[in-house]
Amino acid sequence: MISRKKRRNRRFLTPWAVKWISSLVGGSLFIGLLAYYDVYHRAYIAWSGSLAEFGFVAENVVVEGCDKVDVNVVRRYLATLQNPCIFASDIDTIRKDLEAFPWVRSAIVQRKLPATLYIRVAERFPIALWQNKHDLQLIDAEGTLLGTEFIEQFAHLPTVIGEGAPQVTAEFLAVLEQFPRLYQRFVSAVWVGGRRWDVFLSDKICVRLPEDNEEDALRFLDTLQKDDGILERSLECIDLRFPGKVITRAKVGASDCGKTLSPAT
Repeated sequence: MISRKKRRNRRFLTPWAVKWISSLVGGSLFIGLLAYYDVYHRAYIAWSGSLAEFGFVAENVVVEGCDKVDVNVVRRYLATLQNPCIFASDIDTIRKDLEAFPWVRSAIVQRKLPATLYIRVAERFPIALWQNKHDLQLIDAEGTLLGTEFIEQFAHLPTVIGEGAPQVTAEFLAVLEQFPRLYQRFVSAVWVGGRRWDVFLSDKICVRLPEDNEEDALRFLDTLQKDDGILERSLECIDLRFPGKVITRAKVGASDCGKTLSPAT
């Protein structure tokens, strides 16, 4: 008799019944969540409206630090935030949105009660021009592409060429700046195969740097310029890829011929 009752109980929970109960429970939870969010939304609106009546309204917007970033664009973005209550402004979201602007490196967003939203922008600063095929873009020290706007103002910056060059340009320039005699002649550089630099100096001299120890190679070249004035010669190429040596190639028609130089002992 007991086994028959168990069988009857098992037959009661048929797959159809389980499916029906699951749907009922799921639907009830969904309706409950909708009701909760509706109540929360209504309470939020009422709370924001009450605070706005007491003067906590974002009437004043102060934006500082903008040079290349258009202040009017920032203000138009803030105008899309519909709730007038200053506490309703999600300052973390505003900060993240502003930092998505091409020229914005970082932003500070603060509430200054009762009615001022304060924004301080730190802009990116271009360090070079990146040539991608036939297009030029400004890049900053982090390798961020800044587009072509204001490119005329920074036409004096050196040009870097090659896939992946923006990400390694700042490190390379920091090394090159240690040698003012070379840096003042620097015109452009090509990031070759994602491994090393070919540097072009004034008078169209190409300096081939090694994959490793580029600082040592530049120091060697700087010494040769100081002692022998190697960059004053009519050279087309100076190859520094071999440790302790400089292989030169003269320009076509020049009296100098290719030479291999070694450091003085």
